[in-house]
Parts: sequence; structure tokens; C-alpha cells
Amino acid sequence: MDWFSSGRVDAFRFVRVCWDTWKEAEELSGITGGTLERNDLTAIKASGSIDYVEQPRLGHDLVRVYSDSYFSSSGERASIAQGTYLVSTPSSTYRGAVEEGSADLYSVLQALAEDAFEGPLVVPAGTVAVDEAARIVREAGLPVVASKSAAALNVPAVFDDRDASKLDAVNWLLGFAGFASAGCDGFGNVLLRPYEDPAKK
Repeated sequence: MDWFSSGRVDAFRFVRVCWDTWKEAEELSGITGGTLERNDLTAIKASGSIDYVEQPRLGHDLVRVYSDSYFSSSGERASIAQGTYLVSTPSSTYRGAVEEGSADLYSVLQALAEDAFEGPLVVPAGTVAVDEAARIVREAGLPVVASKSAAALNVPAVFDDRDASKLDAVNWLLGFAGFASAGCDGFGNVLLRPYEDPAKK
């Protein structure tokens, strides 16, 4: 599909995703726009915001953003999950009976960045670093897709619960294995992948 061809029409959909099951529950109405940003130099990689005229009732669930594209010249259609996000507490105002507001979006990595261990985590020597990173992600309730690695710690690693978030620990283990810092895809999967020189991509 030629994404640079003329005549493409894009529309966006916003879908509630249940935190407990990671299944899509319903399409959200009342969202009028927003922004999505990706920056691989930040710890959480993706963020954004949404504007609404009807506050989404999400509880602790997430929002998945789809772009639906239609090419009038060929009749082709494509739907892409642009991201699955945690939503901050919305800020609303009322204009008569109409509720307007905005809410910030954060990639699922924010859940790891805000989560600390209950006590110091000691990872024994001989532990496969990427396997341990994947375990930490799964135990935080997030889906993970990890590339294979045999890199094992030669000495124990200790993560102090007062100084290191779960994301800090995951990224340290990935760095030990020669992997890039944790990423995420459009469906909210946490990606653990070998480092690639951006100049060679």
C-alpha cells in the first residue's frame, strides 16, 4: 500500500481496553481530537492527549487509538493501532449542559515507571537477564513480547525499592543483554528487543 499516494482519507477511532483482560470492550464516543507523540529518547516512548465533549468513563481501563485509512483511487482500506494508553484523570469544564475537557495519554510503560518493588529485588547470578525483565513486566500486568537472549548475570544484581522503579530494573537488565530499552507497540505489548543502530535501520 502506497502511504504517500494522494486521495487518502484518515479517520480515528478510540476504543476502551479492559486492563484485567486486555480485550477491547467498546468504542468511545465524544472524543473530538487530540495529539499522539512518539519519542524513543524518553523512557515511556509514547504519550499524547485527547479532547472530548463527553468524558470517557474508563475507571482503570485503557484507550486504544486506531487510524482507519481509505484510498479513494484504489478502494483499499487499512486500520492501524496507533497506541494503547493509560489515561490521566481528565480535566473538565461545563458549558451549559455540555461537558468539555482533555486528558493526557501515557504509554503502558508508565505503569512500570510508577511502580516500585515491595522490597529490594535481588536477581541471582546465572539469571538470564531478558527472561527476568519479561517476568517483571508480566507480573506488573502487562503483555510482553521478548526476543531470545542467553545473556546471564555473572554477579547478582540488586534493585533498591527506594531508588529504582520496575521500568528502571527492566531497562538495566535489557542493557546488560545488549538490548534497547523497553518499547511498546500499538496494542500495548511491551517489546524487549536487541539494540539496533538507528543509522542502520
